[in-house]
Amino acid sequence: MGNVWSCCFGIGNARARETSRRNELERSHRWAQTGVASVQSVRWNQALPQLIKYGEQIRVLYARASGARNVPISLLEHLPNVERLDLSENSLTTVPAALLYQLPRLWSLNLARNSISGFEQGKGGRPPSNLSSNESTLGRESYLTSPLQWLSLSDNRLDQVPTVFRQIGFPRLRYLNLAGNGIRSLPTDMGSMFPCLEVLILTGNQLATIDAGSIRDMRHLRQLFLDQNQLSSLPPNFFIELSALQRLELGGNRGRLAESSVAVLSEMVGFAAFDQRRRAAQDKRLAATAT
Repeated sequence: MGNVWSCCFGIGNARARETSRRNELERSHRWAQTGVASVQSVRWNQALPQLIKYGEQIRVLYARASGARNVPISLLEHLPNVERLDLSENSLTTVPAALLYQLPRLWSLNLARNSISGFEQGKGGRPPSNLSSNESTLGRESYLTSPLQWLSLSDNRLDQVPTVFRQIGFPRLRYLNLAGNGIRSLPTDMGSMFPCLEVLILTGNQLATIDAGSIRDMRHLRQLFLDQNQLSSLPPNFFIELSALQRLELGGNRGRLAESSVAVLSEMVGFAAFDQRRRAAQDKRLAATAT
């Protein structure tokens, strides 16, 4: 009887292995044909060997809610052609800083709704710094350059804008979402960190003040979301520095800024020009929806 059971189990295991192999071949064929890999139906750890094996064929990688707890830095060298990467709704607590700059074609990275508190900064915990000890972080030429245009780190556990961003150039980044974290202040050189930024979302953080230097050099910023923070005022030069701003969200803050934001803002230099841009952008959106 024991031999019969062993035989049955052996046949069952062989069939399971054959089914798994067939599914892997089907997935790899589909990835090769479309360039799109989805591992949502396969757990992240189970998919890693296949991602390494067929990574060069992948342009878009969807791994949302796949149970990912880490991103092995060794995986990155096998994904040279990835353009879009979605790792949202997982259990990541840290990710390699190299994810921001090592994938040469990556323009969209979604890390929203994890538990990320920071970035792993290379072996030994040291940041991948390209600066000598006497170099200024302002106006620097970065040897580490990110290809990203779109980055979301919303709904994580960041208590500050990640310091590793200072060691990386973001010359193409246009959209940055840091909503739903615990960020208390912004870097004074944030404008030089993201020189082409057009949309910045800081909704639902713990910002109590905005330093005048934080918004300097943000000449391309069109949309700024500061709602649901603890702000009671804005820098006097706010609208002068943000000369392209068309949309500003301030609801759910404190003091006069919360009670009568329009009245407070209208007293600031540059508000009239901002309001004109805001109205023009709103009219354009309405016209687009009407056609």
